[in-house]
Amino acid sequence: MSEIPAQSLQNLNDIVVPAPVPWWPPAPGWYVLTGLVLLLALWLIVTGFRSWIRNRYRRDALNELAALKSDQLSSGWRAVPSLLKRTALASFPRERVASLSGDEWINFLCSTVKKPEMDREAGVLLERAAYESSDFGPSEIDRIFKASETWIRRHQVNRLQPRDASLV
Repeated sequence: MSEIPAQSLQNLNDIVVPAPVPWWPPAPGWYVLTGLVLLLALWLIVTGFRSWIRNRYRRDALNELAALKSDQLSSGWRAVPSLLKRTALASFPRERVASLSGDEWINFLCSTVKKPEMDREAGVLLERAAYESSDFGPSEIDRIFKASETWIRRHQVNRLQPRDASLV
């Protein structure tokens, strides 16, 4: 092997490492993505707030139902049918709900919720609680409260129909 002349080693330079890629300013795609994420977040906040406002009557009705349930020993459960009627009046047009009674009322309750707890048997119990003076057993009272809570939480309202926000 031949020796490398000292002069050629002196002409060598160190390897130059390029500067690291700066993190700011980001590429234009990141601005677009950030804008879309902010718009989505704003839309979710507005939609959630509207839903929260729109469902105030449900929260009020559930609070009143809980108060009636705690007053169960003094026949607080007898007020549950009127609570359901007021809740229905707050969420559905008055012309559709106000005159309902008997089988029409039971059919209305059953048709506006898609849950097995609100069936015809529970509707009949609610109807009996509204108009009969007989006492119910603990299982029937529990069924009344469970069906009522389910209906208040799960009833479906057509969004195109106007509503009254109060629970008169």
